[in-house]
Amino acid sequence: MSGYLSLDCPRRLADSRMQMGSTNRDNNSLEEQISQLREQTVVLTRQLQEQQSKSSMLEHKLFIHNKSGLPNHHRLDEDLETILSDAARLGLVPGADTTHADDPQPGKPAHLAVAIIKLDDKFDMAVKTLKTSVTEWILYQVGTRASECVQPGEAIYHTKDDEFVLII
Repeated sequence: MSGYLSLDCPRRLADSRMQMGSTNRDNNSLEEQISQLREQTVVLTRQLQEQQSKSSMLEHKLFIHNKSGLPNHHRLDEDLETILSDAARLGLVPGADTTHADDPQPGKPAHLAVAIIKLDDKFDMAVKTLKTSVTEWILYQVGTRASECVQPGEAIYHTKDDEFVLII
């Protein structure tokens, strides 16, 4: 019986070494796969950040007027539904009670006003006679000054080249 054990030990040792070699190869293969996955994760993260940046830039171009920096008619279209539903909830629609419990100043009448500000013929003359950069500067100044007058809860939009919409 002892001879059988002594013959069996070298074979077991060889089998164990083969299994260890196989395990080491498997570990190396797994480490390579993990390394590749990490590299792919870095690449995908970079691509995702680039996509988010592009999406943000496109959204800015879509919703912000490039000459005044104010929200444009696309943003007004999106915001209008919310503005009108808030106005209805607060009782600011025609024929509704003008005071409401959600009103920041209870007992004081609440109002919703929409003002359309259109630059006059003098601006049209400036567009025809001055450089584009000058008329763009005028629009930027109008937008900046108008936005300085807007209180929290109010909004101003630059809807056309010579038109602004103020919601109070």
